[in-house]
Amino acid sequence: MPSNSNRFKMSQERLDAIKEELNYLETVREKEVAELIKEARSFGDLSENSEYDEAKTEQGKLYSKIAELKVLIENAEIVDNIDADAPEGCRHPRQHRQGARHGGRV
Repeated sequence: MPSNSNRFKMSQERLDAIKEELNYLETVREKEVAELIKEARSFGDLSENSEYDEAKTEQGKLYSKIAELKVLIENAEIVDNIDADAPEGCRHPRQHRQGARHGGRV
């Protein structure tokens, strides 16, 4: 179990949205990318096949995003009082309010 400093504070709604995105990427998007690779392979010589290279790059990005979302889910800490007006990078509600008082700097 990671220490408390490695936790990602978020609302239950945000966690649910991340889980939904992960499900989409692991099911629908992964099949789409696999189809792109299959189609690109049909064009012939892979050493000179830019479509294949692009599809494999897309697959790498997809797997990176899936891994990133899994880490977020595994280390999520649900908090009830997230400030809805806080910028996305603010993890703690007080950060946003203090920043607003001091010229927007956090």
